[in-house]
Amino acid sequence: MEAVVMIIIGVILAFLIGNWGKKRKIGFGWAFVISLISPLIGVIVVACSAKKEEFVDMSK
Repeated sequence: MEAVVMIIIGVILAFLIGNWGKKRKIGFGWAFVISLISPLIGVIVVACSAKKEEFVDMSK
């Protein structure tokens, strides 16, 4: 039972780190996969990833 709880907590952490990665160049998918392997490494990788540049249409 304890192993199931730890797996659920790990997946939730990976999902949260993946959501943070959505706003970065790494993207949700890679951030999620790396965080499944190790949440600490996932946080470090996402924090080091550059932020996405947003396109602003100045012609309007």
